[in-house]
Amino acid sequence: MDLEDICTVENENELKQYVSQPKHEIHTCKKRAKDGFRRVIESLMETIEDRMMTCSFVENHRDKDLLKMNLKAPEYHRTYQRYAHWLGKLGSYLVRMANDREAYSQFFSSAEMLRRYHQALILNEDCESQYALNYLLDQIREMEEAGQLTNLQRVVLDAADYNPKLSMLEGILGQIQEQHEVRRHIVHGVRADTGAIKAIKVWMEGHPDLKHLNPGRITGNSKPACDGGMSINAAAEVMKDFNMGKHKVVVCTSAAEEGLDFQACSAVIRYDYVTSMISMIQTRGRARRKDSQYFILGDETRGNVPREMIHLAAERLMNQAVETFQTLMNTISNQFRNEVRERQRREKNQRLQEAEMKKYSEEQRRAEVNGAVYNLYCRKCQRPACSSDEVRLYAVNTRMVISNDFQHKWKRAERKRPDQVFQNLRIVGKLHCRGCSFDWGCLARYIPTEKEFPVIKLDSFILENRRNRDDAAGMVFVRTLELSKAVQKWIEVHPDLKNLAPGRITGSRKSNKRPGGMTKNEVADVLTDFNSGKHKVVVCTSAAEEGLDFQSCNVVVRYDYVTHMISMIQTRGRARQKDSEYWVLGNQLREIWTRKWRTWLANVQAEMESNTNSFLYEMDRRQRLDLAQRQREAEEKQRKRRAAQDTGEVQKYNLKCRK
Repeated sequence: MDLEDICTVENENELKQYVSQPKHEIHTCKKRAKDGFRRVIESLMETIEDRMMTCSFVENHRDKDLLKMNLKAPEYHRTYQRYAHWLGKLGSYLVRMANDREAYSQFFSSAEMLRRYHQALILNEDCESQYALNYLLDQIREMEEAGQLTNLQRVVLDAADYNPKLSMLEGILGQIQEQHEVRRHIVHGVRADTGAIKAIKVWMEGHPDLKHLNPGRITGNSKPACDGGMSINAAAEVMKDFNMGKHKVVVCTSAAEEGLDFQACSAVIRYDYVTSMISMIQTRGRARRKDSQYFILGDETRGNVPREMIHLAAERLMNQAVETFQTLMNTISNQFRNEVRERQRREKNQRLQEAEMKKYSEEQRRAEVNGAVYNLYCRKCQRPACSSDEVRLYAVNTRMVISNDFQHKWKRAERKRPDQVFQNLRIVGKLHCRGCSFDWGCLARYIPTEKEFPVIKLDSFILENRRNRDDAAGMVFVRTLELSKAVQKWIEVHPDLKNLAPGRITGSRKSNKRPGGMTKNEVADVLTDFNSGKHKVVVCTSAAEEGLDFQSCNVVVRYDYVTHMISMIQTRGRARQKDSEYWVLGNQLREIWTRKWRTWLANVQAEMESNTNSFLYEMDRRQRLDLAQRQREAEEKQRKRRAAQDTGEVQKYNLKCRK
């Protein structure tokens, strides 16, 4: 830290008279007796994961090992956050496969089912199984596993499989109500999941002994309102109602850990949600009234209770470190202060360098994003939806589409939940893709004018930078002059490609038998038109592999297989724009050449590993011989040049004498 002293309260006993320290209690609950819902859902998820790994597309893919590595599910409990991270990475990876519509559709459907089952497992773990089943029935309109649906309905009705965490939460809430007056209030903290927040709130509203608490809800603004997100003003309204006594309890995510003033809070319950020591201190500080209480409700299978004990020990170590620091500053202040200053100087320089690098990266990213226009496609069926210049940001994570053409691409679906109001908007329906019925967002009505606007979720779309499509400038390399003419003519007459205005670049050799060569001036004219945008594509032979400056090129296509490594490097270097692409047609021949190069490299590496010293000696000997040969050739060339110069001087002298 950039400081030379830490000031703390000297008389802690006097401070305790004015500031209340909440009583810290830890409660451990047992796991479910049967948990049949989880077993059924996990069996379905395992079946989907195996189906993704063993499908024909994966087995026949040329990069089968890499594809399996990205499709393999992590070996963690399917309710853990790491599994959710894997699902997010899987969705990003599938976008790269969008060109293969059949494979993309298959994997996308599997990934969506895994995501919904994962959310259902989280709801089942934190609330009633019936709520998790209702979520699945709401999300999956036609469940293929009819037999599994029957099993789920049967296990949900099992009264012996009630969630023990809910029973313990009910007991803690009843205990707090007995100890405190009615005016006392409670903040109930759960994991950062808006679905679990809604589930706990619905459970309390339907409980006969808890519904009088009139629970409120506070979440962050990282998600749109149709997915449970809340704006800062909406959270402030809930906090105001809480302090006034309208809400006796508030169910909230980590968004309420800091920045909000819960003056009337007398108890905090962490519902199986333990993250860090700082989070523990912040949430515990929400209980500000006298004789406050801080509860940890942890499941014995998740390890949150031991983690909380570690945080308490870390807090004690932090206090000891502060005391030690103050002692050192008072006893050996000069020496210790100099050491601290030197360390601060080094760390400050390091932070400044990191900050500069981060600032540069952020500026580069903003320069790319600002002014860019994106085309939005449905993430499921890839149907074009709208353009980013037709989207307006109304509030945080609330994006409206104002185009009239967009209304022909979606259809309205009814909401089972009551209308939700936020920021003068009332959610009156769902927004689904007209082609595949995929969830795009919600339909919101602007209250002052009663006009309806579609509100979209960016997670439901694939974004394509229009600049990459409209400003694409490519080169097509062919092997012969005749083939370059044929490809150029084919592009000119193709109905979808003729707007590219193809050009052609070949070598300067031409004869009566093979006309069609180009002079240097003609090549320069085509190059100028290409860089200026007149030609969107240029068909060329090996004459364009080097020596020409294609500044605007971002796509290179080898119409034939690559003949040698140098040609590959040179043609690939023609694509100089950022995020350029290099394509090689003729997969079978390309694989043969790739296999040859890999075999040669493997042999070289094996020879180096088996006999490193002799291999390096042989390499060094060859390099010395090559260097000596090049030196002899250079000396011979210089001698001949000098001899020619001397001969020229003699001839000039003789000519002068004759004159």
